[in-house]
Amino acid sequence: NLEVLSVAGNIGTFNHKTVVHAHGSFSDSNFNVVGGHIKELVVSATLEVYLKVLEGEIIRRPDDFTGLNLMS
Repeated sequence: NLEVLSVAGNIGTFNHKTVVHAHGSFSDSNFNVVGGHIKELVVSATLEVYLKVLEGEIIRRPDDFTGLNLMS
């Protein structure tokens, strides 16, 4: 079990499908902190979430130079 310290990211589309790109920081009972990309997150009790809606749309597209699906 870990405590959620922070989650930051964005929600956009890729190939007309919704994609979530999120990073998180988590701590264990000894106060050790780990972090990275969140692929799945299961909450056992409560989680406080703040979402901010921005104008426009985030669309990810393949970038030949980096090989990544970058925001445009």
